[in-house]
Amino acid sequence: MIKIKEDAKKMANLLKTGYTMLNLACPECNNPIFRNKSGDIFCPICNRKVLIVDQISTHDPNNNKNIPNLSEINNKKTKKIDIYPMLKDTIHAKIKYLNQMLEQEKNIDIIEKLTYNLIQLIKLVGEVDKLI
Repeated sequence: MIKIKEDAKKMANLLKTGYTMLNLACPECNNPIFRNKSGDIFCPICNRKVLIVDQISTHDPNNNKNIPNLSEINNKKTKKIDIYPMLKDTIHAKIKYLNQMLEQEKNIDIIEKLTYNLIQLIKLVGEVDKLI
C-alpha cells in the first residue's frame, strides 16, 4: 500500500517542530533527509541515520584557493533555502509519480487507492501554501 500521505505528514510535523529539511535525498528511499536539533542527519521515512561523507582536504595545492568542505556548503545552502517551497516541490513530484501510475493502472482497487492518495496530496499542498 502507498503511504505517501503518512510520509508527507511525518515530514510536515518535523518541520513544524524545528527540524531542518536538507537539500539531500535518502540513498534508500530518495525522500528528503532531515537534521535534528542535535545535528544528527536522518531519514524520517526509513527511520535511519544518514551519514554524509565529507572530503577531508579543503585546500587545492594547484591554485592556492581554499575549497569549502561539504558541511560549509550545506550550511550556506540551508540558510538560503526556504523549506516550505522544497516540501511543496517534493509533494508535486509525488503527485506526478502517482499520476503516472494511475494512467497505466487497470485494477479498480488500486485506482481507488491512488486517487485517494492524490486527493490527500493535493490537500497537503494547500496546507503547505498556508504556511508560506
